[in-house]
Amino acid sequence: MRLTRKSIKDEIITEITTMILQGTLHRGDFLPSIRNMSKRYQVSRGTVMLVYKHLESMGYIQGYERSGYIVTGKITAQRGIPTSETSDDAKQHEHSLPLASQQFQRLVDRQPCLIPLHFVKRCIWKQERSSTKRNTFPTDNLLRFLMISRGISPEPQQLLLFPGRQEALMLIAFFMLRQQTKPVVILEQPCDGKIQQLFEYLAFTIISIPVDHQGLLVDRLPPIQQALVVCMPSLQFPTATQLSLERRQQLTEWAEKYQGIVVEDDSYSMLGFGQSKSLPLLNSSTNCTYFYLTQLHELTGANHNLSLLIAPKNLLTKLCSLYYVTQSTALPNSYELINAFLGSSYFMKYLTTLLDERREKSLVAIQGIRGSLHPFQLSAPPASGFCYFTLPRGKIPEKFINQYFFAYCPSVPTVGIETEDFLYPFALLSLQEITKINHELELLLTPTESLSTKNSPKKSPHY
Repeated sequence: MRLTRKSIKDEIITEITTMILQGTLHRGDFLPSIRNMSKRYQVSRGTVMLVYKHLESMGYIQGYERSGYIVTGKITAQRGIPTSETSDDAKQHEHSLPLASQQFQRLVDRQPCLIPLHFVKRCIWKQERSSTKRNTFPTDNLLRFLMISRGISPEPQQLLLFPGRQEALMLIAFFMLRQQTKPVVILEQPCDGKIQQLFEYLAFTIISIPVDHQGLLVDRLPPIQQALVVCMPSLQFPTATQLSLERRQQLTEWAEKYQGIVVEDDSYSMLGFGQSKSLPLLNSSTNCTYFYLTQLHELTGANHNLSLLIAPKNLLTKLCSLYYVTQSTALPNSYELINAFLGSSYFMKYLTTLLDERREKSLVAIQGIRGSLHPFQLSAPPASGFCYFTLPRGKIPEKFINQYFFAYCPSVPTVGIETEDFLYPFALLSLQEITKINHELELLLTPTESLSTKNSPKKSPHY
């Protein structure tokens, strides 16, 4: 059914009021700009203006000239939970990339901190003037972030905080070792090399399951009781695939039948505003044991990363005992900074701006790859921060390899042609850099004769 202008307007009004009443949007929050909302919902700016004026007349928001619209609705208050001492995790994106790990890390390090400078200064000032450190970290802003970005609303006690993803997986691995003498872990292939090395070091039996264009090949999961599965159903890195709805259901059925424990690594999933298009597995079944793992590096930068682990309620007692033994409890500077950032009234504006920037980068980068390289296969979900593509061997100019395009998997013959697979993490680049790469690819790969024809002046027709 085609939505009319009136139904779209009502839909936006309902979504925003729901977020206000549920406490997802706080009093004092700046709403996204009219331009950003127009792009997000694909409506005219006039329609967005009517939505905001309607909400203002209902008393939910208040408009201020040259500042925008501020929420005047419901305030939520939740308490914190014990947390851990952590250090900055500046290597969160490091992966086992053949011939390219150092160069890839350099790209990541170019944007070490994305948090606005005034938040950093404010947090450091508060920390220097504070004589003692608290042993609790307020989770209300983190819970709010999870609801906004992924539509998840766990209980505060389920949320465990870590300096990075690897530390969270280590806690789960230690828990499995306490429960089983010979634990089994099932990993996607390809998989982050650091994750595989962690389970190898702890003497897990590792079973690798490949990924195709629909995600993990769930029908190959072995009939093993209480096995651990680590997967990325919403956005698999580096192949940029998403687990299909049919396979999500199959994975749930497998976990219920064999009492499997599923770790849903959502570290690279696309952020959302309001309802998420790709809901996590955590929301799909209450009969399975799910760990949900995500991190905030995309919002905060590598220098102030924070990983969030949502633990199953039935395992909380055992997990928390192990968590408190392996983690210290002093509040670090980074946690205070992230909390101030997520609780800022400008956070909602910043989030939607970030989403628009990533969407624009994605469109420009994918257009350049398709237009100049003509890949056999290209995996690039809308607004994702990276893409994965297959080319004939030797197609990419040498100057781009391991600088912007990283060979990830061994070459696989395609229709009798030797091919190479490449990862392109364009979100780590500026829009100007992506445009420049597209231009250089076009110059290097476009035949000379077509360029001369394209650049030659047009002749006047003869009559």
